[in-house]
Amino acid sequence: SYMENELIDKYEKWEQDLSDKEKALDKREKEIQEKEEKAMEAEVKATIEDAQKLMVNSVAAIGRMIDEKDNYTRQHSQRVADYSRLIAENLKSFHPTEKEVDQIYRSALLHDIGKIAIPDAILKKTSRLTDEEYAIMKTHPVWGKKILAGLSFLPQADYGASYHHERYDGKGYPEGIRTDDLPYIVRIISVADALDAMNSNRCYRKQCSRNSVRPGGGGNCDLPDRGRKD
Repeated sequence: SYMENELIDKYEKWEQDLSDKEKALDKREKEIQEKEEKAMEAEVKATIEDAQKLMVNSVAAIGRMIDEKDNYTRQHSQRVADYSRLIAENLKSFHPTEKEVDQIYRSALLHDIGKIAIPDAILKKTSRLTDEEYAIMKTHPVWGKKILAGLSFLPQADYGASYHHERYDGKGYPEGIRTDDLPYIVRIISVADALDAMNSNRCYRKQCSRNSVRPGGGGNCDLPDRGRKD
């Protein structure tokens, strides 16, 4: 009958409305859940980043403490880090991402961290080191590698600490690796470290003049020719 058909139509419409409302409710619940998950992810990410910054700052503070032990190397690590960033951003043959530049900067900032294992009597000595003392001093890259290797929050941080005293000709230490066999991060930090060393007064020599520094030159201010391949 007409009334029955009308009732059926109303029921079907009510059923459809109910289904639409249920779908809208489910959609809203999913949106809320997604927002909560994103908010939680953002909170976790921020917490991790804060923890990483705290750990980096803590390790960097140790590096500054080491620099402060010696009047001749005060603020050395910070200058090497600044030089390394500048070199990385301006090399024509190397195009690092912002993340890679940050890694180079952090690695440079911590390149002398191994000196924490070197006795103060050697670090603070105001005269030239004996052969025995120099042999002990040359172990600081080994200690740096032990301290920094495997730290997930500081990827590649051990590179600078481990190899910044390797030389272009393979006559550096501790492993005697040719610079060409090392990644750019190490080559950049090595140059920055040498630049600051030459530009600073040391207990055994005065600051080097620009005229005494030349690729492949002689004397105390040698800087091996790390010619760019661009």
